[in-house]
Amino acid sequence: MMNNNDVHENSSLMNTVSEDINMENEKMKNKTGVEGRILADRFRLIKMLGSGGMSTVYLAENINLGTFWAIKQIPKGNKNGPDILVEPTILKKLNHPSLPRIIDIIEDDNNLYIVQDYIEGTPLDKELEKVGKFPLGTVLQWSLQICDVLIYLHEFKPNPIIYRDMKPGNIILTPWNEIKLVDFGIAREYKEGRNNDTVYIGTKGYAAPEQYGDGQTSVATDIYCLGVTMFQLITGKLPRELFLSMKLPSYFADDLPPCMSEIISKCTRFNPEERYSSVRELKKDILNVKNQLKLNNQPKELTGQIALNNQNTKDKIAEFKNLFIGKFINNLSSSIRKSKPELSYKSMIITVWDNTEFACELAYVLAQSTNLNVLLADMDLLCPTIDLILNIKKYPEKIMREGILNESGLNIVLDSAARGTLTRESFINACIKRKEVSNLYILTGNYRLENYEYYSNESLTTFIDKSRQLFDVVILAVNRSIYDAFTVISLIKSDINIIPICAVVHKLREFNNYIVFLKDKQKIPLEKNKFVAFEYDAKVHLQEPAINEATQYNYLGSVRFCLQREKCRNQRVAYSQKMDKKVKEDYIRILRKIKILA
Repeated sequence: MMNNNDVHENSSLMNTVSEDINMENEKMKNKTGVEGRILADRFRLIKMLGSGGMSTVYLAENINLGTFWAIKQIPKGNKNGPDILVEPTILKKLNHPSLPRIIDIIEDDNNLYIVQDYIEGTPLDKELEKVGKFPLGTVLQWSLQICDVLIYLHEFKPNPIIYRDMKPGNIILTPWNEIKLVDFGIAREYKEGRNNDTVYIGTKGYAAPEQYGDGQTSVATDIYCLGVTMFQLITGKLPRELFLSMKLPSYFADDLPPCMSEIISKCTRFNPEERYSSVRELKKDILNVKNQLKLNNQPKELTGQIALNNQNTKDKIAEFKNLFIGKFINNLSSSIRKSKPELSYKSMIITVWDNTEFACELAYVLAQSTNLNVLLADMDLLCPTIDLILNIKKYPEKIMREGILNESGLNIVLDSAARGTLTRESFINACIKRKEVSNLYILTGNYRLENYEYYSNESLTTFIDKSRQLFDVVILAVNRSIYDAFTVISLIKSDINIIPICAVVHKLREFNNYIVFLKDKQKIPLEKNKFVAFEYDAKVHLQEPAINEATQYNYLGSVRFCLQREKCRNQRVAYSQKMDKKVKEDYIRILRKIKILA
C-alpha cells in the first residue's frame, strides 16, 4: 500500500517524465526518422536512450495506457553477431527487482523490438564522467547489489545465466540509489561439457580472456568483468586507457585498503580457476571490507567499546585480518626480518621467483665468469628440478658414501639447521659440484613429499643466514606461490628478487599483482623486485619500452630465446654447458646491472 508521500513522489516523477516527453516531442516536429514512429499500433517512440554496436534503445509511450517503456531495436541479418532471440528468451524467464522485465516482442521485416521496463536513472559511466571516481564506500554498496543480481543469475535453474557484459555503461543508477542491470544481448545459458562457446564477444577492456574464444565463459567470466568494473569505479581509469589494466587500484589511490586491491586482483586473474569460485564467496569478502571500513570510520572510543563488548565484531575483525593469507604466511616469525644480516661488499642473496631454469643458468654463468663462491639452492619443495636442468644426481655422493640414502642436500642442511648442528663442513658436504665449475655449489631440492610441511620457518631462516656467511653469492630458486612459506621467506630475506618471465601481458600482470600483495602483507619493497624477459623474442613478445613501463621501470633486461635450449631440455643435457655466446652475454649484462660484476 502506498502512503501519501509515495503517491506524491510517483506523481512528481511522472510529471517530470511527461514534461521531458513534451520537450522531446517539440524537438521531433518536422523531423523524420524512427522517433515518433508508432509500433504495433500502441507504442510511440519518443527519444533514443542509447545505442551500441548491436542495438538501439528508445523511450516509448503506450498511447493507449499512457505508460512508458524501453524498447530495444535489434537489426536482423547480422550473421556475425549473437542470436537476437537470446536476450528475450532469457529475460522472459527472469524475475528479479534489479533486472528489467520483458513485456512484449514486436517484429518487422528488418528489426526485432524488445519491449521492457523503462528504468529511470543514469548509467554509471555517465555518472563517472561527472565525478571522476566514486568513494570506496559507495562502490562497495553498489557492488553488493550487483553481487545479489549475479548470484540470482548464476544459481538460476535448470541452467545458470552468464551475463558476460558487466561494465558501468550497463549498470543504471536510479534516483533511489538502487542498481539495475540492463542489456542481456550477449548473455547465455551455461551448460556443462562445452569446451568453448564463442568467438570474441564482449566489450574490450572489460571482457575476460576466455571471451576471446579460448574457452567456455562461466561464472568466473562475470566475476572478472565485475572486478574490472569495480576497478574503474574506484580509480576513474578506463581499462583500455591503461597498459592493459596492469596496475592495481592502490597504484591510483594511496588511501585504498590493501584488501580491496586483493579482491580486484583475485577477480581479474588470467586463469579462471584462480578467481573466486562463486559470487557468494566474492560478496563475503566485499562485505568484510565494507564492515571494516564502517568500523574504521567510527569514533575511537566507540570502536574500543565495540571491540571489548561485541564478540561478533571481534570475530569479523579477525576474519578480515586473515583475508587471503595462507597458513604458512600467518605463522611467519617476526624474527625473519630482525635476524637479517647487513649486506657486505662481497655477499648477496638473490631469490629467483618461479623460474629454476633461469636460476641455474645465472648461477652457472656467474661461477664460470668469476672466482666467487656461488651457492644455488632448489627451494621448491613440491617440484624440485635443478637436478634435471643441470643433469646432476639427486643426492650428494659424500653423503651416500656415509650410508645416508634418499636424502637431498636441502633436506640434510635443513635438518642440521633445525638441530642447531649446521657447520661449514656439513653444509659443503651436502652440496653437489660440477667438475668444470668448481666454485658452484648446488643444493638439490626436497624429493620426498612427506617433508613438505616438516621444516620450520626458523630452520629456513638459519639456513639462509648461514649461506650468507659461507658463500659470496646465494641464489635461491623458489616457486610462484605467495602462500608457500619457503617462497615468502626467501623473498623477504633476499637482497634482490628476480622475476624471469615470458614478456606477455598476462604474466606481467600476474606478478605485478603478487608484488603488490606481498608489499602490503609482508612489507617487501616494490623496488626490490626486478623483472627479466626470459626466452625473449622481439618479434612475438612485448617491446622492451612497454615491458619497462609495465614493470614500473624495474626491468633488468632480457635473455633471448635459443633453439639450442629447447633441444637440451629433453635430452638430459645441461644447456648451461652449451650456452650460446649471445645468451651468455645477456646474463653478463644482468649481472652487471645488479652490480655483482663491474
